[in-house]
Amino acid sequence: MLHKTLTLKNLVKKEPNRDTIEYIYKEVSLRVCLDKDFINGTKNIVVSEVKSSTFLKTKSGISLGDDKFKIIATYDGYTIYLMPEYENNGTVKSKNKSTIWLHGEESGHVNIFYLTDNKVTAISSTYDEGC
Repeated sequence: MLHKTLTLKNLVKKEPNRDTIEYIYKEVSLRVCLDKDFINGTKNIVVSEVKSSTFLKTKSGISLGDDKFKIIATYDGYTIYLMPEYENNGTVKSKNKSTIWLHGEESGHVNIFYLTDNKVTAISSTYDEGC
């Protein structure tokens, strides 16, 4: 689909970790995260997340530069988690960075809005299988 050969450095290891590919699609810079998954007993490599910090807009109109209050108002009635980011290897709560996790209606789909000073700086789409 990307029309290029992929080199997977982490997923081929015995204890696989996520591989990340940087790609530009129609002038949109994307980070595509790949993970190993078992589907019906077969190992597969799946796209687990797509993230962009260049022009993107959700179907409901949220885009880069919008503030967290617009996200909350737009998605009133959905499950929303507001979480601080952590710095210094996860030891210090950031004073100006956070995320908003917007969960879909029973689909496991999650949009994550990355915020700096309460403004959207990146958006990703992923899934949450639950615990």
